[in-house]
Order: sequence, then structure tokens, then C-alpha cells
Amino acid sequence: MCLDFSLAAQDESLEVAKTKLRSQVVSYVKEAGGIDSAHADYLLSRSAPFVYWVKFYFYGAMQSLVHSKKPPSGHIATRREMSAILAAT
Repeated sequence: MCLDFSLAAQDESLEVAKTKLRSQVVSYVKEAGGIDSAHADYLLSRSAPFVYWVKFYFYGAMQSLVHSKKPPSGHIATRREMSAILAAT
């Protein structure tokens, strides 16, 4: 799930789901700045509902406690990584 834009993808394989979601995010941002530029402010500030953010941080905190100081894994990308992905396209 991309909480920043309220997008989601799923597949039987985590890697395929990550690839699908990356593709969705790149397309979404390009279209928001292009075809839908009149609505770009809304589209680029659209976020997932608050309850999903709470779950994200709760499960991240639980995972950190369980894995003792290991950062949570399995996230699609950090903001910095996503910026690099978008810049490369």
C-alpha cells in the first residue's frame, strides 16, 4: 500500500506486488502533473484514511520491538528511494 496517495496492489508474490505498486505510483504522479494537472494539488495531497496510518505505525513499532532494534523490513520504498525512482523516469 502507498499511504501517501492511497494506492494499493496485491499479488501472490511480494516482489510482483511491489513492482505493480511502483508502476502505479509512477503513473499516478505523471498523470497528476500531466493530464490531470488542473487537479494536481488535490491528487498529490490525497492520502490514505487515518486508520491506515495508525495501523502502519503500530505494526512498524511492534515489528521493531520484536526484532530488537532492526528496522522494519518489507516496505516498498522509503521516501528517499521513491524520489529516486520518480526522478529516474
